Amino acid sequence: MKDSRLMTLGEKQEIFTSNLAKLIAYAESIGFRCRIREVERTAYQQEEYLRLAKSKTPNSRHLKALAADIYFTKGSLYPVELKGALAPLGSYWESLHPDNRWGGNFKDFQDCPHFEMN
Repeated sequence: MKDSRLMTLGEKQEIFTSNLAKLIAYAESIGFRCRIREVERTAYQQEEYLRLAKSKTPNSRHLKALAADIYFTKGSLYPVELKGALAPLGSYWESLHPDNRWGGNFKDFQDCPHFEMN
């Protein structure tokens, strides 16, 4: 595997996209359905999210299209904010690449629908 510090942004986005496809396929195989809500974000959108306290960082990975907010459902449940229900998906995501992080494991701000690549 190529050192991620030596990859272009485009190469990282290709890996990220491939990993998203794997995550969604895995989620569906264990009974989840999903809705991709947001991947790429403008600097203006990020400033607004900071102002509204919907984000805690001015350097969101969404600005580089290396993050996705995905709302997973299972049956009639919407476990978007239920860390326990989404933990298997977060673990799977992080196993796909050493630079992948799941928002449910963030220390300062729990963001369970958030999947990113650093």
